[in-house]
Amino acid sequence: MLSYSRAAVFTWRLLGRSAEREFLKELMMSEHYRRLAVFVDNPGIENFVWIVLESTGDPAVWLDLETGFESYDTWIEAFEAGNLALRAYVDDEDRGPIGESLGESEESDGDDGV
Repeated sequence: MLSYSRAAVFTWRLLGRSAEREFLKELMMSEHYRRLAVFVDNPGIENFVWIVLESTGDPAVWLDLETGFESYDTWIEAFEAGNLALRAYVDDEDRGPIGESLGESEESDGDDGV
């Protein structure tokens, strides 16, 4: 489920006419803000790895998008490397991670791989 700003939802309800409503709905869907995060794990003593995560429609469920192959000696080194990886998911650094999330693209393509 996508979340929209209150202003966008209010505008959508205010317009009421189906053509304008469909246009606004498409606009809001194209402006979906992805909820991305970097997590640093410590699988061993002085051994840190980063993971880029994305929130799903359920706030308690996060998907692993990418995990670093290299381990780091310090937490901050892993965190900084993970943030570099996260930035690869952002096309416009002024606007942030806007676009289709991993979960949405898998649901919407309708292809079951067969």
